Amino acid sequence: MTLDGVPAYSTLGKFADPVLSTMLRYGPDELAAIIFHELAHQLLYVKNDTQFNEAFAMTVENAGLERWLTLNGHADRFRQFQKDSAREREYIELFAHTRAQLAQLYASGQPSAEMREKKAQKFEELATEIRTLEQRQGVHSSLYDQWIKEGLNNARLASEANYYDCVPGFERLLAEQGNDLPRFYAAARQLSRLPMAERHEKLCRTAAAQAPEVAEGKAP
Repeated sequence: MTLDGVPAYSTLGKFADPVLSTMLRYGPDELAAIIFHELAHQLLYVKNDTQFNEAFAMTVENAGLERWLTLNGHADRFRQFQKDSAREREYIELFAHTRAQLAQLYASGQPSAEMREKKAQKFEELATEIRTLEQRQGVHSSLYDQWIKEGLNNARLASEANYYDCVPGFERLLAEQGNDLPRFYAAARQLSRLPMAERHEKLCRTAAAQAPEVAEGKAP
């Protein structure tokens, strides 16, 4: 199983959320975004639905940062943030595509040894695609350097899915509410009362793109 640290976390309002030393290495915009993200978890949290919770917080993070920067006369910095986010989404789409391919592989019923070999090949292909995307964008990622060095795996891809797969659905919901955050919060709370499968169907990617929902070591 792969374990990673996190720079910040929310106590869901049970205690005053701390500003940790791990958060201070970020610039002011990134730090503000993290604070908006963690505070969002106090507004809405659904037990046992990480994808819903993190995507909701990511949407609030982006909306909050835009409003904060615009209010302080730094709309240009938000435009740069949007450019950086657009580049990051290319990686997210790449990871989602790989996860869909792996889901098909795991469901194929092939012998375990053959499946493991093909799984390793998929991760090698993904590492090459990451390097190609870095070259095309002209931006190097130390995070993905670390992932490749330590070995790409199911857990890495699942972590990306937890944060991003439902974001487009939440962004659509925010737009439907006229970009009014209180109305958006109310609409999100209504969705949170639905069964998990139903709310995911309304918000998230296809089942193929969401799979495999497994930790490293539990898939072939």
